[in-house]
Amino acid sequence: MDNNKPTESKSPQTDLSDLLHSYISKWPLFVVSIVIFTILGAAFCYMRQTRFEVQANVLITDDDKEADLMRMSGLADFFSASASADAELEIIKSFTLYRNVVKELGLNTKYVIRKNILKRIEAFGNTPLRLTAPAEMADTLNGHLHFKVRVNKDGETSVKVYNVLNKKVFETDDKKLPATFKTPYGDFKLETTPEYEADKNLAMSIWFFGYDVAAENLQKEVRCFTPSKKADIITVSYLATNVAAGKRIVNEIVDEYNDRGIEQSRKKARIDNRLGAIAADLATTESQVEQYKQKNNLTNLSADAEYMMSKKSILEGRLFEAESGLATLQLTREMLNDPQSRNSMLPIPSLSESASKIISEYNKLILERMQLEKTAKSGNQKLEQLNDRIDALRRNLFITLDKSITTAKLHVSEIQSSNTESQHRLSQIPRQEREYIDIARQQEIKQSLYMFMLREQEQANMRIANALPKGQIIDRAFAKTRPSGMGKASIILAFMFIGLCFVPVLLYVRDLLRNHVNSADELKKLTQLPVIGQIPIFKEDNYNLRTEEFVAVATSLLFTGKDNRVFAVTAPEQGHGATYTATNIANAFAAMGHSVVLLDLNFRHSSLSDTISATSSRPGPAKYLAGQLEDICTAVTHNKSNTGYDIIVAENNVPNPALLLASQNLKKLIEQLKAQYKYIVIDAPSANFLSDILSIATIADTNLLVIRAGITTLSQIRKLNNLVRDNSIENAEMIVDGVKPLKKFLGISF
Repeated sequence: MDNNKPTESKSPQTDLSDLLHSYISKWPLFVVSIVIFTILGAAFCYMRQTRFEVQANVLITDDDKEADLMRMSGLADFFSASASADAELEIIKSFTLYRNVVKELGLNTKYVIRKNILKRIEAFGNTPLRLTAPAEMADTLNGHLHFKVRVNKDGETSVKVYNVLNKKVFETDDKKLPATFKTPYGDFKLETTPEYEADKNLAMSIWFFGYDVAAENLQKEVRCFTPSKKADIITVSYLATNVAAGKRIVNEIVDEYNDRGIEQSRKKARIDNRLGAIAADLATTESQVEQYKQKNNLTNLSADAEYMMSKKSILEGRLFEAESGLATLQLTREMLNDPQSRNSMLPIPSLSESASKIISEYNKLILERMQLEKTAKSGNQKLEQLNDRIDALRRNLFITLDKSITTAKLHVSEIQSSNTESQHRLSQIPRQEREYIDIARQQEIKQSLYMFMLREQEQANMRIANALPKGQIIDRAFAKTRPSGMGKASIILAFMFIGLCFVPVLLYVRDLLRNHVNSADELKKLTQLPVIGQIPIFKEDNYNLRTEEFVAVATSLLFTGKDNRVFAVTAPEQGHGATYTATNIANAFAAMGHSVVLLDLNFRHSSLSDTISATSSRPGPAKYLAGQLEDICTAVTHNKSNTGYDIIVAENNVPNPALLLASQNLKKLIEQLKAQYKYIVIDAPSANFLSDILSIATIADTNLLVIRAGITTLSQIRKLNNLVRDNSIENAEMIVDGVKPLKKFLGISF
């Protein structure tokens, strides 16, 4: 069987009028809640520091011609704001800008004076103590350090330092200010200021943040926005407890925004100065190159070297020709002086054209004489004339050769001089090349630096153009006259309203989280079965009051139907009070003067004998149901504690109890007991044993389901509802047992 089927139970929501009535009945609790929350509101107002909104307004001037054309044509109306305003807004909100503000104003150190257990005052500029951190630490610290400082009237100072994980990293006592503390993060110096009062105790908290963390915090605290979608105005807003400090912060943000081009201008000035110096050095180097080339008669070192090599080669060839020609002239001169060569032909030199002509003419005459001598006799007149001509040419040739030899020697000397000069120039080229390379290297370096600085100058000009502020300050920082946020009266009224709502919410949450019922009224909201009443918890010595309550329950059972004589009592779980209820109902019937028997059919876990202190060696109902006992009356035991009703105690460890209860002998047992007793109260097994319950329910006139207050869960109640509905169990009723007595507080019952 599915125990999770929906039940046809009543809605848990109460009627509105009943709800209001229940709340009105608890009016003292509402009064107490309102008073408490009013006190909390007053304490909050005392702790809360009044904040004033500090604002500054900047007008963005857009010189973009395209934007002007759009405005003139009316197209700008389709846009929420100009792109220039949006861009400038992002610049004002930039992290670098806030970091510069934090660094400039020292906002990375926060001072808070602890007046008492509730009051804290943040000091800005008027702090009695000043903390000095190691240099460059704020640039590298990723987080914060918390210094808890206490100074007594004698000036003795105790300091505790906590890191970002709230772990104590340093502690010292009995220090006199000024003092230096050597922490794991570095040496911190703590000293007094003119605001310090020596004759009073002082408690402070000092937070030291890294610049990056402080800039992030400032970004969260400052609001930058455009008040209107179509207005090119940027508003910088900051909530400050100290108006002067707030104005200083807002003005610094605006000034930092407007001054961001100054640094670029300074960089450009430095670039211009450096560029001028490099240009002067470059001019000096170029002048040195020019002077060096002029001094060494150079144009291009490589070309000059190539030219000198070519010239030297040409000079060597010319020298060879000149020396060869000179040698030819000298040979011709020697042959003219040699008598043996008187009739020989002479070589023709190439250097002297005049000598060459004469020698050519001389050689012709010699050749002609040689031919004439072959045919003519001695003393021939023509031969004599020819010899005379030869002698005349010889004399002329001597003079010509002497001049030609002198000229040839001069020509050879000139060529040798030029060749020597070329050789000298070539020998100087390696030294000149090294010297020129040194000068040229300096020129190249300065030329590269000059070009680099020219590019930097151009980029600086572009950055300056972009960094020039487009904002015009309309309003410098000003504070609004009325504090920001809710006033004290509004805060107290809000707390009073919270106190008014707190009680209903608390009661609703309590009911929502509770998983059990505490009274018959609550049970009636969860079931359609009749709830005949509730049994409170009694003290052990209050027997009479308990009997009276159960007599009322027994009376209710008698009036639930005609001729009801058999009552089966069960519970969702073992230990929920079924045996206790059955015992007291039997006792109530007996007290009313009826003959009653308490029949224990809980074969699985019988606790009746322990409950009523009944002991018996008699056979139990299991033997009768198994057919081993003819007369059930032989199993009856008289209760020793409370006279007036009898008991039939079930045996323990009975095999197959479900089969025994399903046998026809169960009806016979009940009929025999009806013949002897007016009423029969059955202590049945728990509802977990479904087959046992269904067998007993068929022979019972009334099935009483016991709900234990504060123990039986809502899911178990739903299972009982499903059990009754799905199995068509008739005459099922519920009773709440173990209800705690009401306690009163401020006239309200709980």
